[in-house]
Amino acid sequence: MPRGMPEVIATKQKFYRVSNFPNVIGLIDGRFQAGEFGGAHLLGDSGYPLEENLMTPFMQPGNHSEVNYNNSHKRTRVIVEQTFGLWKSRFRCIHKSGGNLCYTPQKCAKIVSATMLLHNYCIRRRIPLIGVDHGDEDPYNVDDPDDPDPQHEGIRNVPAGQAKRQRIVQEHF
Repeated sequence: MPRGMPEVIATKQKFYRVSNFPNVIGLIDGRFQAGEFGGAHLLGDSGYPLEENLMTPFMQPGNHSEVNYNNSHKRTRVIVEQTFGLWKSRFRCIHKSGGNLCYTPQKCAKIVSATMLLHNYCIRRRIPLIGVDHGDEDPYNVDDPDDPDPQHEGIRNVPAGQAKRQRIVQEHF
């Protein structure tokens, strides 16, 4: 996560350039407090609750602006999801098809950190994924926010999050 307001602003600008989604500071991880980064928010898929600091797609977009919001949300989020797909393809022990990491949580955290560092090293050195069989799974696959997962229907949305998402739609889409 960025440190200091100049880094926050630069990060928000980089995310905005992806798909014109405003004020995004990060993706997926909803652990920071609202206001910590000047009112910025994270993007999460439909498996997360809509909160003031965590924007999710509309389960059933009701108009063209909400469809545009969902499309921009998806195009912005897909970058991180593709990265996770490639990382899990390179290190199958991290992927659910590779089994489980049967270690203490502390050791699992070290394995995850080490594989992320190695994956980033491979990316910088342009070391390709070799001999990886994706089977039926596409490492670039992203859940479609327009096709909601029924298991997520009961997720509670916070009214402040609903109001913020509606404001974003009205002002930007």
